[in-house]
Amino acid sequence: MENHLQGVEGRSSVGLRLGSALDPIRERGYNPLTLGPAIVLLIVTVALCLSCSNNSRDAGIQRNIEAKAAADPTTMGSKVTITCRDGKVTISGKVNNDAAGKELEKIATEEPGVTDVDDQTSIEDLPPSSVQTKSVPEPSRPRR
Repeated sequence: MENHLQGVEGRSSVGLRLGSALDPIRERGYNPLTLGPAIVLLIVTVALCLSCSNNSRDAGIQRNIEAKAAADPTTMGSKVTITCRDGKVTISGKVNNDAAGKELEKIATEEPGVTDVDDQTSIEDLPPSSVQTKSVPEPSRPRR
């Protein structure tokens, strides 16, 4: 039975195609085997550039959300940290009330480039002195 993958000189047809693709490189005097490290270096450089691009995009998203949150009267004064990685925004810390937490999440969700929002905020507990209470007057006693 004949091997259908065998081509000229016992090389597979895939090897022939790859070999012929490298002929222009060989004609110019380059050894394709020595180009390997250069190709790897090129791939690493491109990957780093893309990574830096994502980092700057994430930093821009983070800055925009922080600016909008600082300007919004509902969220102003909340003690939160906003981080962004690969488009995923994480909001953590204390918000003044439930409305502030919902507004922060809305601001983050509406920001272009955001793929997901992880809201890890909690409502800040008010100190006892800031809670207003009404005192109930004691019932009056009849005089004797």
